[in-house]
Amino acid sequence: SVAVNGRKKDDPASFFRCKSFGKQGEVIAQYITKGQEIAVSGRMEQRKYEKDGQNRESWELIVNDSRSLVA
Repeated sequence: SVAVNGRKKDDPASFFRCKSFGKQGEVIAQYITKGQEIAVSGRMEQRKYEKDGQNRESWELIVNDSRSLVA
């Protein structure tokens, strides 16, 4: 998942699950570590499901491109 800071300093971060496939996913898994800044682009997909009798939803980012922000 990727954390996105809130607009203001006091706003909590939002966390998004990310999916990446093929070579892109292999490179991310090999070179990106927890806490490292990364820029990702892609499309958001909504997933609806039922858990314990309640309807729920979640959002996932399907990654098209990623870049490490470490120089």
